[in-house]
This record gives sequence, C-alpha cells and structure tokens, in this order.
Amino acid sequence: MAFCKQCGSQVGEKSKFCRECGNSIRQMEPVAHPMGESQASAASAAPARMSLKTKIWILSVVVFLILCTAAYKTGEHFTSKERLIGELETALNHKDMKKTAALLVPGDKRLSINEKSLMAFKNYLDSEPDEQKRLIQELSEQAKEFDRKGNDPESGAYRGYIHLEKKGKKLLLYDNYSLVIEPVFVTLETNYKDAALYVGEQQVGAADKPNYEQKFGPYLPGRYKLAAKLSTDLVDLVHSEDMNLLDQDADYRSSLTLDGEDVTVETGLSEAKDVKGTVIINGKDTGMNPFKQTTFGPVTTDGSMKMSIHSTFPWGTLTTEDTPINSDYIEINPAADGAFVQSIMDLIVKNNQQELIAYTSGDVQKMDVATDAFKENVRQNIIKDREYRNYYQGKYLGSTFALNSIRLNQTEGHWECTMDANIRMMEDRFYNDAPKLEESSKSVKVTLVYNDQNKGWYVDSIRETYGFDRERTKDMVSQDPGIYTSSWAPQSAAAAASASVQGLDYSGTQSFMNEYLSTSVAAINNRSFGQVAYLIDPAGPAYKESANYITHLESKGITEDLNSFQLLGLSKNKDGSIKAVTSEAYTIYYQDGSVKNKKFVSEYKLVTIDGALMVHQLISTKEQK
Repeated sequence: MAFCKQCGSQVGEKSKFCRECGNSIRQMEPVAHPMGESQASAASAAPARMSLKTKIWILSVVVFLILCTAAYKTGEHFTSKERLIGELETALNHKDMKKTAALLVPGDKRLSINEKSLMAFKNYLDSEPDEQKRLIQELSEQAKEFDRKGNDPESGAYRGYIHLEKKGKKLLLYDNYSLVIEPVFVTLETNYKDAALYVGEQQVGAADKPNYEQKFGPYLPGRYKLAAKLSTDLVDLVHSEDMNLLDQDADYRSSLTLDGEDVTVETGLSEAKDVKGTVIINGKDTGMNPFKQTTFGPVTTDGSMKMSIHSTFPWGTLTTEDTPINSDYIEINPAADGAFVQSIMDLIVKNNQQELIAYTSGDVQKMDVATDAFKENVRQNIIKDREYRNYYQGKYLGSTFALNSIRLNQTEGHWECTMDANIRMMEDRFYNDAPKLEESSKSVKVTLVYNDQNKGWYVDSIRETYGFDRERTKDMVSQDPGIYTSSWAPQSAAAAASASVQGLDYSGTQSFMNEYLSTSVAAINNRSFGQVAYLIDPAGPAYKESANYITHLESKGITEDLNSFQLLGLSKNKDGSIKAVTSEAYTIYYQDGSVKNKKFVSEYKLVTIDGALMVHQLISTKEQK
C-alpha cells in the first residue's frame, strides 16, 4: 500500500497522480507493518490536506476568469465595426430598408430615417448596381484606418455619404461605432410664379415670384425626382428630372423651367373704348378681356391649344373661329365671326344692286342700305352723266369677297367695317348706238358705318383698290339679273339699249324699218305695190292692207315724203315675233295743192322668213300733236 507524500492519501501502487490533490507520485513506499512511533512522528510532520471548500473556491475563480475573457471577446465581436458593416451589407443585400434604417444614424438632427425616407436611397442603389459594393468597400477601408490610426475620426478613409464614426464607449468597455448618413441639399429653380416645387412625392415649396430659386433640405442621400408643376385654368405645366443627391458638400441645382409661353394677342382694337370681350382657350372662358389685357399665359405654343375671342359690340356678340396657338404672338380678327361676315356681304351685294337701279333710274332714294353721303355721291354722278349725255346700261352679276379682309375699327367713337370685294358687271357706256355689254370686274374696298340710332350697318363708300387677296374667298351671285339702262337716254338710244338686253339686232332692225318706210313711200308715189311687196309677209294682214292703202292714196291723188324716222322700241313677242315701235315724220301733198307735215308713232309686228325680216302687221299708228 502506498500513500501520497503531499496529502497522505492512499493511492494505488501504479498511480502516477494523487486523486485528492493531483500531486505527482514518484516513489511509493509499501506499508508492510503497522506504523511504529518513529513512523507516526514522520507522518504527523507531513502537510495537512486541502478542504473541498477551498478547492471549489479556487475552481470558481478560474471559471470566472475564463467566462469574463469569453464574455469580453463576445462583446467585442458584437460591438465591432466590422460586424456593423456586415449587418449593413446583409440588410442591403436583402433590400431590407427597415433593418437598414435601424443601422443608420442621421448626420443632421432634422433628418428622419425610416423605411419610407430611405426609398430614394434604395432607388439610387437599384439604378447603380455596383454602388453597394463600392459603399461596403469604402466602409471596410475606413474601419482599417481606425485600426491603424486610432481614435482620430478625421484620419480615416474618404468620408462618403455613409461613413463610420467612433464616439465614446459602449458598456464602458468597448469603442462605440456608428454608421452615419449625411444630409444633402438641393437648390430648385423655376420660371413661373405660383409653380409648386417637389422633391420626390412631397411638395417642398411654391414660387412666390417669377424666376424663383430656393435651397431645400436636408434629405437623405438617394435618387430623387425633382419637379415643378403649375396648374391654371389655361394649362397644366410640368417639368421634372431625376437627380442623384449624394454629396453633402455638392452644390446641387435643378433648373425646372416650365415649357410655357406668355402670348400676346393682337386684335387691332387695342385703342377702342368700352369693348367687352373674353379669351376662350380650348373651350374654356379665361375671363381675360383681350381689348384691355393683351398678354396672357402661360400656355403651350405647339399648336395643341386653340383660342378664340368672344366680343360684345353695339350690334351684338361676335365669336371668332378657333385659332391654333403656335407662337407667342397671335393675330385674331374680332370681326371674323361667320354670321357677321355673311351679314356684311349680304349688305354689300344688296347695295350694289340698289346702286345700279338708283343710278339708271336717277332716284337715289331707292338705296336703303347706303348712307346719305354715299347717296349724294351717286346723285352727283347722275347729274354729271346727264349733263354730258353719258348713257349707261348694266347688269350686276355678283361679287367675290376676300374673307380675310374684313376689319373693324373705331373712329371718334363711331364704328366702321371694311371689306375687300371684286365686283363683276355686264355693262357698257354708249351714245346712240346699241350698247354692247361686256363683262368687267373691279377690286374695291367697301366701307360701312354703324348707325347707333337705326341699329344697323350702312355702306358709306366704295373705292377701287389695286390688290385683292384670293387666299380665302366667297362668291355671291346676284339674285336680280336684270339689265338696267340710263333713264335719261333718248328714245332711240333707250330702244337700242332695250334691244341689246333682249339679244335683238337693233341696228339691223333699224336699217330694215328705214328701208321699209322709204320703199313704202316710193311705192305710194309710184302707185306700185310690187315695189314694196318683197318686204311684207304675204301671209300677214299687212300685205293686203298695204296694197289697198296704195290704191286708196292713188284715188285721192296724195303723195308723201319721209322726212325722218326713229326706232323707238324693239322687243320680242311671246310667239317669237318682234314688236318694233317707230316715230315717223312725213310731208303730205294733197290733190288740191295743200301741204301738211305730220308725225306718227306706229307699232309693227315683224317676222323672220328665211333669215330675212318682213313686216307681218301694222298693229297701230297714232298721229302725234
């Protein structure tokens, strides 16, 4: 049997260590006999054995030290900057903005970091696939700089929009690291007052003057849609752009110029007094009076918007046709109202017809759509042409109007309207011969004035012009195609004019009647009916009557001389024959030697046989006193 020399405990013969105290057993002494006194003394001199309590305490201290070391190392790991960067990388890989928000600290107290406010940051990373990798790499480089250079935060790597900061201790033992995200600012510019300014979906301001600019922020770094919006009764204008806002020290500036124009409208009536009107754009009444305020906007000038003007005048309301807005200067004619233009053209056509009738009849009172001044001008022309024996025959065919030419203007408080026209006539000025009507035309400017008392428009003047715009025209044909001849023309001239109207050959008929009457006188004087028979229709009453008349005058011993002859009238009968009215002057010689001068107005019926005129009947003859 052997015992431990250290604690005295019994140990196995082959044991190398004591189970009680752990002492190495190098030499064991066998116990063969009971201990003697000498042995007892030696045994009592050995060290006392350690108690179990002591052993437990020592072991607890050792375990505590081990646990403290492990706990420190664990805390050091969980508070390390590397772990913080790793968590950020994981959150970004999973696009977990809620977790990302929990890891970041705002670099400006005004910043609010949450899942919603980080959407711009997320949009930026989505649009730049390599940016996340570069961000994590920069943070890792900065972490290494902290390890190398200690506590100086300014000595680290480039401080990007997200960077590490070390400030104070965590749990009194560990360095406290934070991932700080810095604020960014942006200056927005716009050109229109009242334009609303947006950063993302949030309206951040409104322009209180034209050419406005203002700095806005702070915002979390990211990709933002910047916009300016202006909504008016006329138009909705928007200008937006995407911009990456990342660097807190950068001068971000966005010029959000709205693509609108201020448009000036020219009516030609800016100096007119008391004219009321309104601009209508795309069917909406803007409430702007273009006769007082000539510039308005903003509007687009690409032609997509159309405008018209609604005006109130003493004679009624006028509305122009829609005009595309395709520049910043628009000319609109307030008179270009379809119904008004038509009414003016109707008046001009009516006046042209009435002027022809009044001029040829000599009665200007037949002109009821003309001013007194215009009537007087026509009257003076009548007096002059009568004096100089100028005869006229004419037919009004119609007028062609230049639609773009109509204009309104106000002179000394009185309204005038002008319009260009091309007047077409069939006409001729003649003396005694038959007029030969030929088509003629002349370009004129017609001026009408508005009569406040009579509440109507009246033609005031017609003046010839040298130009006529044929871009937009309307032709109006006369509804009264009558041919009119000067009433002061002598009977023969009037007859010639009348024959011309009916398409009759006045000169030929006049020659025929002159031949017939002269030959009749010769036949009477020669007592030979056969001398005139070839000029008389054998089937007509005149043939027998003429033969009997020559026989009667022969029995009375009467002879005649034809002193003069005039063809006073020529017209067509319903059966196609011709009625000729003549004035004849004779000297008559009687058998008793007396002589008398007599005048007659006779009416004949003429027919055409084989292309030659013949007297068919003497309808009547009356002696003139």
